[in-house]
Amino acid sequence: MKRHALHRTRAMSVGFSLVCGLAMSPGLPAVSTGGSLASAQESGTPTQEPPTSGSRLQEAVRVELNDGTVLYGTIVRETGDEVEIQLMSGSSIVLDRGSIERTEVVSGVMKGGAFLPPDPNRSRLFWGPTARTVPKGQGYFGVYEIVAPFLTFGVTDWLTMGGGVPLLFSPSDGISTLWLTPKIRLLHREKLDVAVGSFLLFETGDDGSFGAIHYAVVTAGDERASLTVGGGMFQGSLDSPGALMVGGQVRTSRSVKLMAEGYLLDGGGLLILGPRFLGQKLSADVGLGMPFTGDGFFVLPVVNFAYAW
Repeated sequence: MKRHALHRTRAMSVGFSLVCGLAMSPGLPAVSTGGSLASAQESGTPTQEPPTSGSRLQEAVRVELNDGTVLYGTIVRETGDEVEIQLMSGSSIVLDRGSIERTEVVSGVMKGGAFLPPDPNRSRLFWGPTARTVPKGQGYFGVYEIVAPFLTFGVTDWLTMGGGVPLLFSPSDGISTLWLTPKIRLLHREKLDVAVGSFLLFETGDDGSFGAIHYAVVTAGDERASLTVGGGMFQGSLDSPGALMVGGQVRTSRSVKLMAEGYLLDGGGLLILGPRFLGQKLSADVGLGMPFTGDGFFVLPVVNFAYAW
């Protein structure tokens, strides 16, 4: 019994650390904001129209040319032979359709004259949740601290489900651990989201156990900067003061954002600081976690990877 109690304590500690407490991938293609292109005015009529995603007029689009150049802007005019794009700088360029490899409608914001595509991991900070959900049909697979793989996907636009299995227990331990992370978005505005969710931890074995943290969280801001505030309560410990979380993100470039995430617990807390490196599909978090109690604090590395689809 003492042996299994120790395992349960260790599993719950790992699970709580994963909630309370993805590295390097290529950056996004550079945004071109103007200039002449040799292919922009080439003669000749293409045999087929480049593939598109949805209606493109007056929507932000990503245009990839045959030579690898990537443009971000708005399509303002299309003919059988040409496409006119207003670039993020405000200037316009006319492209021959034969020079266009592909186009797709994109979402994002402008900062300092550059287009910032959305972070594919907007639903989380380093470890804890934001109030944003994963769009229906999209998701990401990743790993926390090398030893805890996880999967998160959008069931609907307002319901996100996730789960994982920490790779910390061998079969000889006689136990298996699984966590699930359902989240429901209650309110969505242009720069404000409110959500509730749970971290559910299951342990199987001779003395199987269950634990949970239920939380509410609010996120305000956009791709340039955001602030997240939340609070959680431990199931089975309703007399405890629970935990408070505050987190923030600031986008410094197309491929980097700085993040901070802090927790206030009964008798101590945790602070995590560091960057998130963003690719089109891959992302990596590289930070330093600083748990602290009344007796002091220490520093531990925080390294997470994620691949979005």
